[in-house]
Amino acid sequence: MVRIRRSAVPRICIAIAFAGALFLLPTNVSRRDDRWLHFFAEISSSNHLNCLLFRQRFPAVTRPDGDMNVAFTMVVHKDVLQIARLLRMIYRVNNYYCIHLDARSPPTFRNAMNGVASCFGSNVELVPIEKRVAVEWGDESVLRPQLICAEQALQRDDTWHYLVNKSFKVGQEFPLKTNLELVAALKALNGSNLIEAFPIKRFQDWVGNRTLPLNATWYKGTVYGAFRRDFLNEAVRGRAMAPIRETLLQHKVFEHPDELFFSTLAYNPHLRLPGSCLVAPPPLSEVNLGFPAKFVVWRDYDIACPTKYVRFVCILGAPHLSLLRSVPHLFANKFHADYHREAYDRMEEWYFEKLSKELASGSYAKNSFDITFYANRTCSRHHL
Repeated sequence: MVRIRRSAVPRICIAIAFAGALFLLPTNVSRRDDRWLHFFAEISSSNHLNCLLFRQRFPAVTRPDGDMNVAFTMVVHKDVLQIARLLRMIYRVNNYYCIHLDARSPPTFRNAMNGVASCFGSNVELVPIEKRVAVEWGDESVLRPQLICAEQALQRDDTWHYLVNKSFKVGQEFPLKTNLELVAALKALNGSNLIEAFPIKRFQDWVGNRTLPLNATWYKGTVYGAFRRDFLNEAVRGRAMAPIRETLLQHKVFEHPDELFFSTLAYNPHLRLPGSCLVAPPPLSEVNLGFPAKFVVWRDYDIACPTKYVRFVCILGAPHLSLLRSVPHLFANKFHADYHREAYDRMEEWYFEKLSKELASGSYAKNSFDITFYANRTCSRHHL
């Protein structure tokens, strides 16, 4: 029989209450409540009681998952509970995770994120505090954490083949594919990168009349995607790409340089970056909703948004569940922590149901995820 010191009982009961509260919170209790900051800040290792309680709710994958290792970069600044829940879904022992905290994050959030990292393992690392950036939407500070985390991933882990990057509002995203499904999608890219691009035309005012070094043509796309290791090595550290990199990192010279950097590098094949696309720009069917890295419903899309819009983006909720379970995209955005909370809970249960079946069968359900959406992309068929 396990004996528990009487003095430890109140603390254990509080921890159990916290863990159970993940799914039993009353509607008037915020998931951004400071109690979650304290709950995660107490964690010092994967064996800590709070960590064990948090992770036991769903099946954990304790062995290498898939035959291709993946790196993830996450840029965060709030919503520690949502971040921890996302990491609980995407974490695998054979992958690598770099997390960049905003330089202005308060000590309570920093301590909580230290606890989150400790809960999962040594392959989850925070960017050192002296390298962190204060992110300001719209300028080069949005791009810098992506480059910092990519470089850290290159330096700290030499086993991954692709890197998938997540947004500075990472707590608002949801993984639609398990790790095995993600690996299958990455393999279907046939050695290309998963990068969105379309001509700069509508966004010409972002760059004015400025031209790029190396005779490169401007392309615009989302900063988020999946990148080959050797592509990132050249993009982030290579001397040949330094002129373009340094140009876009100039302070407040360009608008949204994060949405220009990877697209420009990947769709100028004369730059000779690994996996670069030979057809530029890609067909319109392969951008916006046709770009599978992230499912986002903008106001001008022909998709109903019975929930609400925030800054022209539909906040996902219960009416979208059936659609989200059927789309081929890797991630969905945006969920808000205190809006349609039950929708996120139900999606989380759906995700772990898929994972449980994979653990039992050793494979993902090929009849419910068609990788030809990735294999048939123009860049998958025509790239360096």
